[in-house]
Amino acid sequence: MTTRRNFLIGASQVGALAVMSPKLVFATPLKQKPVRILSTGLAGEQEFHSMLRARLTHTGQVDIASVPLDAAIWASPARLAQAMDALNGTRLIAFVEPRNELILMQFLMDRGAAVLIQGEHAVDSKGVSRHDFLSTPSSAGIGGALADSLAKGGSPFSISVRALGSVTAHPRSNQSEVATHWTTALGTYYADIAVGRWEPQAEVASYGSGLIMAERLDRVASTFIADL
Repeated sequence: MTTRRNFLIGASQVGALAVMSPKLVFATPLKQKPVRILSTGLAGEQEFHSMLRARLTHTGQVDIASVPLDAAIWASPARLAQAMDALNGTRLIAFVEPRNELILMQFLMDRGAAVLIQGEHAVDSKGVSRHDFLSTPSSAGIGGALADSLAKGGSPFSISVRALGSVTAHPRSNQSEVATHWTTALGTYYADIAVGRWEPQAEVASYGSGLIMAERLDRVASTFIADL
């Protein structure tokens, strides 16, 4: 919790800068960069990965590979460090347990990684969901895009966004193609962000539909895209 709190406090204090090197945080997505997808077997991962891979393939990305991380690796800093070092030069996409995301973020910061987007996701048994994002100019508009998708599904949701930096908005053209469940919608959006096809939008701080009782929601996943 301390690592994430410091990360967000730092972002708030410096506005367009994060705790990592500013020249890296605002890295421009490169389609040619190899894409690596962390795989841990978390519930919801399969749906996210399926849409992510389909979209990446559709956009012409050919260098895509999964990086499986078994349960034992989280208890071995040396093994995890070795796994992260092997990903140097790639664009990493993750859908992981929140507690493991904190560990990964520390490794990423230690290596001067660039985070294009980071999200926290909580749900209840009835499909109500809450999503908290930290976005950069490379991913600006993620909150509004996800809100549009979830509104079509009909379940209550809330979305908050801390946006770093400003962007020039572009017309959004792909909303009708996106699924209405948050895992599949994010799979599509994260793929577009990863290969530089995302259409940036000016962001507002929050979006919502229906009454959200925070105490009913369990944090189920953290997501991010980062350059190593």
